[in-house]
Amino acid sequence: MGAILKARRLIDGTSYGPVALKTIGEARRLAAILAADIAGYSALMGADEARTVSDLKGHQAVVLPIVAEHGGRIIDTAGDGILAEFGSVVNAVECGRCIQWTIEQRNVDAEKSRRMLYRIGINLGDIIHDKSRVYGDGVNIAARLESIAEPGGICISGTVHEHVRGKLTYPFTNRGEQTLKNIAQPVRVYSLEPETIAALPKALAPPAAHRKAWRWYVPVLVVGFGCTVVLSIYLGLSGQTSTVLSHFPGTRLTSVAEPKALTDAPPQSIVVLPFTNAARDPAQEYFAEGITEDLTTDLSRIPGSFVIAPATAFTYKGKAIDVRQVGRDLSVRYALQGNARRIDDTVRINAQLVDTSNASQLWAERFDGGVAQLAIVQDQVTRRIAAALKVVFIDAESQRVLRERPSEPDAVDFTMRGSALLNKPASRESTQHARELFEAALRLSPNHLPALNGLAQAMLVQWESTWYHQSGDEHLEALDHVVNRAIAVKPDNALAIYLHGYVLKRLRKDLNQALAAFEHAISIDPNLAVAHNYVGQLEVFLGRSNEAAEHTLKAIRLSPHDPQLALWYYQLAVTYIHEQRDHEAVEWARRGVQVNPNVRYVYRILAAALALSGRLDEARTVAAEMLRRYPKETVGSFLKREPWPDVRYRVGQNREITGMRMAGIPE
Repeated sequence: MGAILKARRLIDGTSYGPVALKTIGEARRLAAILAADIAGYSALMGADEARTVSDLKGHQAVVLPIVAEHGGRIIDTAGDGILAEFGSVVNAVECGRCIQWTIEQRNVDAEKSRRMLYRIGINLGDIIHDKSRVYGDGVNIAARLESIAEPGGICISGTVHEHVRGKLTYPFTNRGEQTLKNIAQPVRVYSLEPETIAALPKALAPPAAHRKAWRWYVPVLVVGFGCTVVLSIYLGLSGQTSTVLSHFPGTRLTSVAEPKALTDAPPQSIVVLPFTNAARDPAQEYFAEGITEDLTTDLSRIPGSFVIAPATAFTYKGKAIDVRQVGRDLSVRYALQGNARRIDDTVRINAQLVDTSNASQLWAERFDGGVAQLAIVQDQVTRRIAAALKVVFIDAESQRVLRERPSEPDAVDFTMRGSALLNKPASRESTQHARELFEAALRLSPNHLPALNGLAQAMLVQWESTWYHQSGDEHLEALDHVVNRAIAVKPDNALAIYLHGYVLKRLRKDLNQALAAFEHAISIDPNLAVAHNYVGQLEVFLGRSNEAAEHTLKAIRLSPHDPQLALWYYQLAVTYIHEQRDHEAVEWARRGVQVNPNVRYVYRILAAALALSGRLDEARTVAAEMLRRYPKETVGSFLKREPWPDVRYRVGQNREITGMRMAGIPE
């Protein structure tokens, strides 16, 4: 009943009095109490009541799960306040830190006058409860500590400090003994200021002991708010990574919370899970992969859709899948599953649409056709899913697939084979083989757009990895020629426009035109993850690092298991060094090493960030490992690779170079 009252109060803003606490235990016991409220809430209500209530509910939808995540119980949520009880003092302080950091990130894009900042007080003491309320000095002191906390900061009592000292190495400020209103004895107060919290490492994964409580709490919030709250995505270390990390004896790799909340599942969010090969013939594996990728592309064109990129979807290939867990991991409401079989010149596709909240099947159907009519079969699948999601396809869009795909099945076949190779970890041989398959498709159908885009992508991988026989500029000129052919076939194709932007950046050195190309590609296909990342990269190059992180985070949200993820983490580390947020840069760079220890750029930025944050021994260890692997990675090669002239960019670049030199990277 208490959970229902809390949910009801959060929905309509009405106070229903103290919440009955029949499950807390004995009438008197020791507990850690966290009290929080929003500074200046009355003024915000006076300025715009409806908007303030809406903003409050949005914050509470994120904050209340954090309490449960850290093993806390909500005692009350009257008005803008939160009162919570914890059995662990450490968990209570960690929860307070996590709340403040999360709210700071949510406020980044808010108007300054509309930002909501919590003040938090934490105390350890006796609490008493009867059938209707919780009270006692344990609660009262927490409330008084909250009232003297700085907006965005935390105040704790001396008792709390005694219990967490040595367990949490936070730089608390000793504010001495203070007389608190209606509290008989002075209380020693310690505080964490907002800027101190922002500088702390962001290892905010939920304690394992409390994940069960967290899963219990989610349905209550769903009832209360009508939104989905998702568990964090945990990135594991590969065996290859562990080998690399043996060279870093002092390097600690931590789980890092995303700097922006990436938790709410959009209404039309979907992942196309890898279709299985129903024929069980390894030679047909590419065919099922091609169906998966093409359906993802088609669904991305549904107006308002949020579609997980194929690169992330393929990480589930060959695994036992629980669609409910997939929904939580990727923050999507729907999953498309199925299988495909090709027998001579015929194809059969079985597909089902599943609600990830409860694994219920919403729709299922079988499609049969000739290989030459594969585009028609795929279009049927896409249209049926669109109907299930209550999205209307306009006639022109439904005809597009038929117009741009050739009727020659061998060209489609070659293209699928090449795409299947690009979806796997890249090597010199596999990328060259993919290129040859796309070229074979184009010999049969010179204007086959998927083959043109596939060839361009293979050439881009070759350029980035220096797997080419020409000079770098000659290779980029050839890439430019292929991209222009693709744009001539379909001027508004998002992938082709993105590839054109890449050429503009690297070959033409025209950042503004490249940025316009990436933004144009996103306007056509909002789910094109790679384009979002490059917008963030160019914002840094153009001296706007303060606007960059949100774009790279969007890429991560769209494709959280992407093969390029290490480069995206690298980009975030660069962004935060330019923003003088070196501790965050360290954590993102460490993630990059975790994801792919073979990317040289991540070592450079990790060494620089460690040095700038004062960890010189670690920085030099990482730099030594980089130079062992990539002896040509120097300050000079970095400057040649990134020659961008913007004065603001140069300031940030000089910070990178300073860190590199401190770490021992040669000129």
